[in-house]
Amino acid sequence: MKRPRILVVDDEPGIRQSLVGVLEDEGYCAAAVESGEACLEELALQSYGLVLLDVRLPGIGGIETLERIQEIPLAERPVAVVISGASCSALAWAPLRKHQERTAFSDRVRSLQ
Repeated sequence: MKRPRILVVDDEPGIRQSLVGVLEDEGYCAAAVESGEACLEELALQSYGLVLLDVRLPGIGGIETLERIQEIPLAERPVAVVISGASCSALAWAPLRKHQERTAFSDRVRSLQ
């Protein structure tokens, strides 16, 4: 089974690099951008199966970016998972903590295939 391309959206360079590194180590093709605007631009250029989206972003925030992702036609729309360093129980999407163990993170991504 072909693994989905994954887009990491986070304004912190260290988080972007860490997540992309873990994903690539697991055999995924991953890219990263630093803002909601850059995310939407990238999604217009490339097809992704999964977007890991930080809640707190400069410019348009994660929630507004998520709303715009939901406007993408269903057949082309990636799965979006909201990630945050803080608990986000009010969100409809299951949040992931930024600093969770590598194994738990990898298992979560694999479950989305």
